[in-house]
Amino acid sequence: MEAAALGRSPAPLRITIASGLLWLAVVLPVIGTVWLGSVSTNDFAAALQFAFVLVMAPEAAIELKHAWSFRVMRIAAFASMLCMASWHFFQGPFLAIPRSSDYLVLILFAAAAVGWFRQVKDTGFEWVFRAKAVALVVAMVWIGLTWWLLDDTADGQRIFRHTPIYRHVRHLSYDLFAVTALAIYFSSVAPTKTRWQFALLFLALGYLTTWSAGRGGMLALAVFVAVLVASSKREFWGGRNLLPFGFFLLGCLLTTLDGNADRLAMRVDQTLSGSVNHISSGRIGIWTGSLERLMQSTPAVFFGYGPDALLRLGIPANLPGNGGIVQPHSAIIQWLLEFGVVGTLAIVGVLATSCRQALGVLAGNSELSSQKTAAALLLALLVYALVDGIFYHAIPLTLVVLTCAYLAAQQGRRR
Repeated sequence: MEAAALGRSPAPLRITIASGLLWLAVVLPVIGTVWLGSVSTNDFAAALQFAFVLVMAPEAAIELKHAWSFRVMRIAAFASMLCMASWHFFQGPFLAIPRSSDYLVLILFAAAAVGWFRQVKDTGFEWVFRAKAVALVVAMVWIGLTWWLLDDTADGQRIFRHTPIYRHVRHLSYDLFAVTALAIYFSSVAPTKTRWQFALLFLALGYLTTWSAGRGGMLALAVFVAVLVASSKREFWGGRNLLPFGFFLLGCLLTTLDGNADRLAMRVDQTLSGSVNHISSGRIGIWTGSLERLMQSTPAVFFGYGPDALLRLGIPANLPGNGGIVQPHSAIIQWLLEFGVVGTLAIVGVLATSCRQALGVLAGNSELSSQKTAAALLLALLVYALVDGIFYHAIPLTLVVLTCAYLAAQQGRRR
């Protein structure tokens, strides 16, 4: 949809400022993890998102008005009010609950992002990819230098488990997956003279993916590739797409050659043996413990305990070996704890709308496009969210929102 169709003339300077703020909202939370924990990083990201919203306020207002015309959005709004009324009665004022303001900002951020994508067209999705890639490359260099300066094995293992940036190797896996998925498409459309940069990027991505051994990220990447192959088989296997797979696999091989694939071997062994809870890295225990706490309150079953419920209720402290977690490693369990059955159904309904749109894009012609990439990325992220904190941690959650916003903006243009 052109800017004129939005009822206002283009504002290049304002949109440029907004683009810069969006770039900061993607990059700075990653760098902020050097000093900030997960909860503080979420608040920091929300502040950056709010600055973007202020600049894009006219577009955000238009998109919110447009969203209200959809029944699923009106139902979600009504469900949200019911949840907030329950929290106010049983938990205290909504805005006094930690992270509640972050969620409000996230809704506004989603609307502003749709408006921004409408203004900048297809270049917006590439802008997001470049910001994600820059943040990850900075993290790679940071981790590499830290590792290289260490000569003590024990310290090396500590760095491995709690990376100096992202704070945990699992959080690093979020962006390893995201950048790998996006780079597969953008490398295929990059000019020949710049493709060597993608070769180096894929080499590093393959190495770190094997090194980190994030099973959730590997599963999501497999889903992403499978979806693109199914929807764009001939286009996907073109000669230009041999580069990402070749250098990615070479990076994986280098990890095994230099002896840094031990964690992957351990993960494979863990996956093939032991109890179900052991195989899931304790997730089954986290989920059952969370559901048991949820069932202790009838109002909570329907409307949840409010934002950041797992941490506020001290559930991790009662789960052996999981005292340091801040989220339940599953979007469904998180939503049930925070929003109850009513709120969870509302969220699923909104996401189902985005999924239907994504499936419509994938069912189109066989051309490999940024829209198909976004659709496949969304589906893969939702699968990833079933087993990890994609909808809790601000860094991957921002990507989910931007991907949905891009697809929504494209749908508007097709109308």
